[in-house]
Amino acid sequence: MIFGTALEEVKTGKHIRRTGWNGPGQYVWMQSFPGFEPVFVIRNAQGKQQPGWLPSMGDLRADDWETCDPTVVG
Repeated sequence: MIFGTALEEVKTGKHIRRTGWNGPGQYVWMQSFPGFEPVFVIRNAQGKQQPGWLPSMGDLRADDWETCDPTVVG
């Protein structure tokens, strides 16, 4: 799917990822923190959560986005 569709999915609470990402187990979701607007958080290839993820130009133009289940993503 394209990023615009993936964005609508993540806004409903789903997790998204790109099949073209080269690191295993990476995915993005939206999370709220007290006193702040919701932000994107990425689980990176090292398994760490990083708030404040921003899509690259390549991510914005890609059509390989998909929703994913974070309990089964490696």
